[in-house]
Amino acid sequence: MSVLDLPIDEQQKCAKLCGYDSLEAWQEDMRAELEENARLREMEDDLPTKAEIAELIHDLKTNPNALYFYQRVSGDYDLTAEEVIRDLENEETID
Repeated sequence: MSVLDLPIDEQQKCAKLCGYDSLEAWQEDMRAELEENARLREMEDDLPTKAEIAELIHDLKTNPNALYFYQRVSGDYDLTAEEVIRDLENEETID
């Protein structure tokens, strides 16, 4: 349940408390905020596991094409395997 599920009179009270002149503007901002929060939750769910990071590091050490992939994705063709490995080791994981 979200604040947008409240009865209209309750939503109007919330809008006034938040300093909005119109209910529609408050509802629009609340929808945008709820959508952004949902996107952030999805991004958190997309964090890799330690096993996935270990696999990526192994690929970087054994497969030169893996480094080329990271260089193309980042647009930094001076990127080294050591830099990518360091970034991967410092990356937040689910576990």
